[in-house]
Amino acid sequence: METVKKSPEELYSIIRKIDGFLYDGEAYFLYESAFGQRPGAVIAEIGSYCGKSTVCLALGLKDSNNKNARVYAIDPFGGSSEHGSIDTFPRFRENTRNAGVEGFIIPVKSTSEEAYRKWDPVRNIDLLWIDGGHEYEYVAEDINLWLRLVMEKGLIALHDTSGRFYYGGFIGVRRALKEVLFKRECLKEYGFVNATTYARKSHSITQKEAWERWKAYVCWWTGEVGLYPRARGLGMAGFALVVLSRYFKRIPKFIRKPWVLLMDESKRW
Repeated sequence: METVKKSPEELYSIIRKIDGFLYDGEAYFLYESAFGQRPGAVIAEIGSYCGKSTVCLALGLKDSNNKNARVYAIDPFGGSSEHGSIDTFPRFRENTRNAGVEGFIIPVKSTSEEAYRKWDPVRNIDLLWIDGGHEYEYVAEDINLWLRLVMEKGLIALHDTSGRFYYGGFIGVRRALKEVLFKRECLKEYGFVNATTYARKSHSITQKEAWERWKAYVCWWTGEVGLYPRARGLGMAGFALVVLSRYFKRIPKFIRKPWVLLMDESKRW
């Protein structure tokens, strides 16, 4: 069977009516990540809500004709501290059925910890998508538990990780990203898509790759993740110049242009 990748517009037309909190770029990132998986891949999704991200992942498997691959959708489907106590499972089943991807999804109605305890340890994970409880303790637990099951060269992606000075993210998620994910020495090849941070697992990290990880962290922390593609491959001096050039206009004008103090008050800023 021929594989046909959907365009971003085709994907958005399918998922647009599904309740969820994905940017379009994040939705297509999940779709493409699933589309490129090996035959029989295992995808673990922590937090499914009504199935928006689940459908993106499952469509990637379906369109790549990856018949034996599955998305394990792990969620108690009973709401959260953000949404209150609600039963989202009927809507999840309806949305996945309407998208025609039910056969690629295995719902796991339980908390992340319960699912981990029952997980077959020989079932390695190719792609781990974390979007469960957004409190620090939950996010940290999800990373610490499930990352150990991600196979070599597998991908981990964490939602709602907007940077230190960008308040579109969640404080607990940002703290877990800073204190847990970025400090894991088994991760490299960091990247950013909207409010999502992702990395690839590897037990062979070079000094250069560790340096790239630090640059990714700085770009995330400052809320300027768009800097990172430009900063890749640069040395310390080059990276400092890129960061300073981006931040120069944030320096108060009376410091970088002291003569503005002599101007009319209304034109000072």
